Amino acid sequence: MKEKETELTESPVSPEDSQHYFNFDIHENVYCAMHVNYSMEIIIVKKGVLNMIVGGREYDIKEGYGVFVQPYEPHSFVSKTDNICAVFVFSPDLVPSFNEYIKFNENTQSLFKPDENLLKYAESIFSETAHSCDVLKAQAILSPLCYDVKTKLRFTERETSLDNTFLKACEFINKHFNEKLTLETVAKEIGIHPVTLSRKFTDHAKMSFVSYLNYQRCTFAAGLIENNDVSISEIAFLAGFGSIRNFNRIFRSIYGVTPTDFKNNHESSLIKYYH
Repeated sequence: MKEKETELTESPVSPEDSQHYFNFDIHENVYCAMHVNYSMEIIIVKKGVLNMIVGGREYDIKEGYGVFVQPYEPHSFVSKTDNICAVFVFSPDLVPSFNEYIKFNENTQSLFKPDENLLKYAESIFSETAHSCDVLKAQAILSPLCYDVKTKLRFTERETSLDNTFLKACEFINKHFNEKLTLETVAKEIGIHPVTLSRKFTDHAKMSFVSYLNYQRCTFAAGLIENNDVSISEIAFLAGFGSIRNFNRIFRSIYGVTPTDFKNNHESSLIKYYH
């Protein structure tokens, strides 16, 4: 019988936001603009040094070290020197016990030294790139990796635990970010007061509701710029922005360049983008 593969959610919801997502890749000299998603990520540097910002903290990740990214935690990659890294991106639902732990605890640092045998094990059961696999196979490596993270990083109890209301709000935004959304409309959709919802984003995502919405829209827009021959004005509309001027301003505030410069850099192959 053919093994059942994980299901990937189609656009406009990013695959990284689906509940059964798994991806393993070996990247060389990777660049990844600041973004957030539902998935957890574990990045292990195999060679060289990778600069990364996770949750507002900057790390120079040296060979043999790794970084853990929590769900909804803003993060970016910058290759200042040549490097090769292994990247695991996966739905928290694939590691339910660890996911439950993360709901009540958060790490105060993201850098750790993973067990080198775990990476060797992962590379022995996956090809260099695995965009989907059966759930059992994914869990075979994710469970020991997450245990490694839990035992080597310092976790503290969250002042406010991640709750289903916040997760429902994020899920709704991730599916409808290209529509006209406000704090009030999302709060009404999930049945809580707007002030309560605003506080949940500040507590859990460490950013405002508007910032989270803009991250989702710009991440989607960046993907269109990289992979489609679509005009910038059309991309702004598809991503949910009311005007090209507003799109340019917000995109630049997140990525540091205008959408046009982002497109030109990508087309000239100056930067290798991930995500």
